[in-house]
Amino acid sequence: MLKKWIKWLNKFYSPLMFCNLFFIIVLSFLIILNLDIKRDISFFEEKNKGLEIANTIVENKNYNVIYNHVISNKFINLILEKEGILSNKFLDYKSGKELEINNLIKKNKIDEFNAKINQLLELKYPKFINDVLKTDAGRKIYEFNDSFLLIRYLDYVITPEIEEELTLIIYYNEIQNYLDFKVQVVEEYENENGYIYDEKKKTVAITFDDGPAGEKTKSILTLLEENKAHATFFMVGYRMREDVDTVKAVYNSKNEIGSHSLNHKNLTRLTPEEILKQEKETEEIYYHITGDVLKILRPPYGAYNQKVKDTLDYSLINWSIDPEDWRYKDVDLIINHILENISDGDIILFHDLYETTVESVKILLPILYAQGYQVVSVSELATLKGYTLESHQKYNHFR
Repeated sequence: MLKKWIKWLNKFYSPLMFCNLFFIIVLSFLIILNLDIKRDISFFEEKNKGLEIANTIVENKNYNVIYNHVISNKFINLILEKEGILSNKFLDYKSGKELEINNLIKKNKIDEFNAKINQLLELKYPKFINDVLKTDAGRKIYEFNDSFLLIRYLDYVITPEIEEELTLIIYYNEIQNYLDFKVQVVEEYENENGYIYDEKKKTVAITFDDGPAGEKTKSILTLLEENKAHATFFMVGYRMREDVDTVKAVYNSKNEIGSHSLNHKNLTRLTPEEILKQEKETEEIYYHITGDVLKILRPPYGAYNQKVKDTLDYSLINWSIDPEDWRYKDVDLIINHILENISDGDIILFHDLYETTVESVKILLPILYAQGYQVVSVSELATLKGYTLESHQKYNHFR
């Protein structure tokens, strides 16, 4: 039986049968290859339609091409300039059909895409800028790069007027699920954040003495948050004990708290023992509320001498600009005094006890931002300017 099977298999795999089988295989391969070649040629021809139109636009002498980028072999992103005006063009990579920005977003994700942009704008810019950029009162230019989208905001009227270009970088990690094309994400990235301060920019510290002052202090916290600013609050010990809720609000807001003594006595008139008793009680009150320790002191009235410096294990912080808000209670006078005298590295003195001070801060913070200033706490200012705060030393500014 075995011999019969072997004889039959030898017949089946005769040289002729083998050649026929080989021919069939080769022919099938060529047919498949031919289909693929035709498909590739067709796809190449389709791609050239989009590229040809893009090249025609690029070669048009009436335009300067600022940016020309193919996105995921699906879209072409052009930024053009003519007579100083920028414009966007999006083209389908295959057909050359002109598109709108929403054509690059999944149809059911457009609202989520726009909501994410607004969320990241809020992270980067103060409220007075965000309130305008979220509207359609200007133009947006979109630049899709390899790992992020850059948006330029043009022709938006901001008050006070902003000199710097308004832009937003959005990494694809944040928006990949909304886009109608494949993108490249990065392992590590950091969103633009208005609280990431730049040591190269002009920077000043604002400080508030004599509080906490309840709702006035909390109003100032809101204004600081809306303007991506920080401040230092030099608090009086007995006021902290009477207004625990406000102390916690300031502490949790990531603003800075310093000592302003227990009961606002002139420390130069006290003995070393009395000075130490004042500050020990203030420290205990603060620790009981926050679980933290005080590191800086503003002596009441700015009064200090060598005795005060030697006795207290603090950095003493005075000021370089004093609008005397406690005396005049005049918003225009306060603001004008600051703007006429301010310079990089200054420390500004306020008191958070007065409504006119709150109103002054509301007007002043956007103006300072528009003029290129970062407003920070005392310790942040020292760090940005390359200083290390030392105990038993006094500072009026950081220039």
